[in-house]
Amino acid sequence: MKQIAIALMLCVLPGTAFAQDLVCGGCDHVVPIYKGAGGFIGTPAAGVDEVTFVASCGSVTTTGEIPVQADTVSQSFNRDNGLRCDRDDGTFEIAGLEDGGWYWVNDTWSSAIGNLIAADVLDNEPVEITDPGDSVSISAGMGAAFLKHTASGRIGILPTILPVPEADLGPANVCDYTGAGTTASPYRRETTNCALGDGGTVLRVLGPEDVYAGERSPISPGGRVLRPVATDASVDVKFDLWGNGTGHFTSAETGDARLGHEGGTPLTATFTASYTAGGVDADTAVDAPGGTSESAAGLSIATAANVATLTITPNDDYCSEDNDYSVTVTITADATVPNEVTPAIVELNPPTNNRAAARSVAVVCP
Repeated sequence: MKQIAIALMLCVLPGTAFAQDLVCGGCDHVVPIYKGAGGFIGTPAAGVDEVTFVASCGSVTTTGEIPVQADTVSQSFNRDNGLRCDRDDGTFEIAGLEDGGWYWVNDTWSSAIGNLIAADVLDNEPVEITDPGDSVSISAGMGAAFLKHTASGRIGILPTILPVPEADLGPANVCDYTGAGTTASPYRRETTNCALGDGGTVLRVLGPEDVYAGERSPISPGGRVLRPVATDASVDVKFDLWGNGTGHFTSAETGDARLGHEGGTPLTATFTASYTAGGVDADTAVDAPGGTSESAAGLSIATAANVATLTITPNDDYCSEDNDYSVTVTITADATVPNEVTPAIVELNPPTNNRAAARSVAVVCP
């Protein structure tokens, strides 16, 4: 008789098996809390007419198909359809859904909702839930926990899956900048299987030399330099062009185009300049470098292969008891030696693109 009874039960529930767990190899999402009454709703994947599910509750595993209606698919869990699970170990897996689905759980006095969990993140590290004490009960699910406040009957769903941290791949293998190398030198130029970057450039501005330390300090973008006041005094500012750390080589064997690299060599560049006077009258206007009023403004520029030098001298028309005028000097530098930029960078970015850089400095009165 026992065998006949089991056979009858299997005939009544053809999608139900007892005392076994079915593996859902194609299931891409899970209902994290499959307990009590509730349900889920989701968006079917492209080309899917119906989704399948595997529901396990205790020793009973149920499979089934859910048709797609109006571009969504949904299923409730209740006693009438046999999908309500009144145990803490229930699992509900679904095949054929896009991300973005959600589910709900109905309890005696309240309800809670949560996100469907992608099956491929279930192996991620779970977070440890803070113990609330005896006033709240916690039941662990698949990627979430079910919480219930005993006194009020309120329930909640708390995700327990942490996002996967980005893999630490270490520093990029950036193409070598140390020159062609010789048999007497360990330096070599690495040009394959390395990151070229964009070959951009940085124009560095170094302020006047400190009379005590004998060193120059960088001037930040938008920075200022004071015009001297003594009759025979002058100060100068240096501009030089460097690589941004990607895509540049220097011809010197031990040179390095990266800004601030110890022992590095700036890129060979051509320099152009422009002046903009602030608050001055017509008789103290400043021409372009080399113009008739350049020297009258107490400014001059000299260029070499790797550096442009702005020399500033006193000028009563700009700085005196009666005048307080500034001059903004803008320097543009463009890398000019082809072998200082990798061939791939030259091909992708013409010399006018990514190889030029500009900086301005304001010459102000003390």
